[in-house]
Amino acid sequence: MTFDPNEPIIGIGIAAKKLGVSPELLRLYEREGLVVSYKTESGYRLYSERDLEWIDCFR
Repeated sequence: MTFDPNEPIIGIGIAAKKLGVSPELLRLYEREGLVVSYKTESGYRLYSERDLEWIDCFR
C-alpha cells in the first residue's frame, strides 16, 4: 500500500470487522502476497478503504 495522508487509515482489528473476517486471515493474505499493509514503526498494520475494497474483491 502506498501511504496517502488524505486517505483514512484503519487498524487491522477494525478492518477485519468491516470485512467480516479475522485479523489472522488478513495477516495470511499479507504473507501470501495478496495485500500489502502499511506498517507503523512499531509494526502495527494499517489499511485504507481502497485496500478493504481490494480484499473484498477476492475473498
